[in-house]
Amino acid sequence: MLDGEAGSVLSGGALRQRGSSRQDSEMQQQQQQPSKQLHQQLHLQQHHALSESTVSMALQMAPPLAVAGLGMSLAGLVLDELQRWPEFVRHPELLVMVPAIIGLKGNLEMTLASRLSTQVHLGTFNENSRLRSLVWGNLVLTQLQAVLVGFLAALVAILLNSTGGGNSAPHGSSSAPERGLFLLATSTATASLASLLLGLVVSAVIVASERCRLNPDNLATPIAASLGDFASLLALAWLARQLDGSGMWPMSCLLAGYACLLPILAAAAARNPFAQAALRQGWLPVLAAMLASSLGGLVFRRCASRLPLLALFQPVINGIGGNIAAIQASRLSTCAHRLPDESTADRPPACQQLFCGAAGGSRATRLLLGLVVPCHLLAICCVLALAPDGAFSISAAFLVCYLAACLLQVAILLWLANWVVYWIWSFGHDPDSASIPYLTGVGDFLGAVLLAAAFAALTAWQTL
Repeated sequence: MLDGEAGSVLSGGALRQRGSSRQDSEMQQQQQQPSKQLHQQLHLQQHHALSESTVSMALQMAPPLAVAGLGMSLAGLVLDELQRWPEFVRHPELLVMVPAIIGLKGNLEMTLASRLSTQVHLGTFNENSRLRSLVWGNLVLTQLQAVLVGFLAALVAILLNSTGGGNSAPHGSSSAPERGLFLLATSTATASLASLLLGLVVSAVIVASERCRLNPDNLATPIAASLGDFASLLALAWLARQLDGSGMWPMSCLLAGYACLLPILAAAAARNPFAQAALRQGWLPVLAAMLASSLGGLVFRRCASRLPLLALFQPVINGIGGNIAAIQASRLSTCAHRLPDESTADRPPACQQLFCGAAGGSRATRLLLGLVVPCHLLAICCVLALAPDGAFSISAAFLVCYLAACLLQVAILLWLANWVVYWIWSFGHDPDSASIPYLTGVGDFLGAVLLAAAFAALTAWQTL
């Protein structure tokens, strides 16, 4: 279904070669006539890409992305309210943690969706015993990553807030050790709880897609995202309210419980054949994405007081951009796994070929870029409908600045997705486990910077 994208996007370096001496001999024969072989391969792949038409892709991509936009609109409204809660005023590091916490749905759940989607295309879901092992191993792995990344996100938030000139000790706040325990416990528990719930939802969506003969690459990641931001913010708000002022003993016990759980999760993931590769290779992308998202959170923390609408639209621009990049990366990762092991190709196409070419991958890229404006307009309508009367107004200048930032963010991410998947695959790693965290982390940082720049330009425009 997706083979046409491999020829137009996954071009680069010598891909991995595995197998017997017969395969080695075939590889040598192919290298003797590279131009003819590559031309025939590209032609065949572009022919197969027609089996997934633009209309079919649009019908599968648009509804989940629209639902995701609505979920992120709700998340924006929740974040706009949370920044005024006493717990968030007393602990400004929580605002720095927000992009990293809600970004975990891209680092973990979307990566989980990509791995499971690839296994659907490889036929693993046809055997019930392997299906159970696959789902169980990946759920254990995401829980392990969530606990560790949630803990580290709190540490990074404390560090960034203190070095970035934030108010780390408001008047009347608790002691420094208790504040640190509060942030660590809140972040760790939020990441764990949200990851467990979303992991179960993603697994159910993948299984249902396979049973209904739909392409899970187009469905699973935006559905995970539609619930991810909203659920993560609700969990963060609830846990912050419960743990704030509870004392050091309950929070210490909570963190000790997670510390005892970590070796059990690590041992279970190491024994599962479907989680072993991701357990070895999946840490650097997740940690890098967490750091990038935290830097975006610092931008948000510094600009939120001067730009009141930033909290409303940051989850929207980050979420929709991350969803579209995740769909692109998931499709490309599936293409990589479906290529013959002895295949060779060139580097990814230039921007003009990627966005204006005739191959299946270019059609999918144009479709994803074309969905940016409708999805954001739907999200804006949702915010207008749910926000209190007179909370804010939408002008033509606002739409121009906001949509320009959204289009630029997604265009960069779509182009970057091709290079990230190619780079990861050419080094012999699994792009299902690594590509989406990099893209969502960069997307969070780009979204924060571009959105702040858009609102600053709008403010300057209105003062002229």
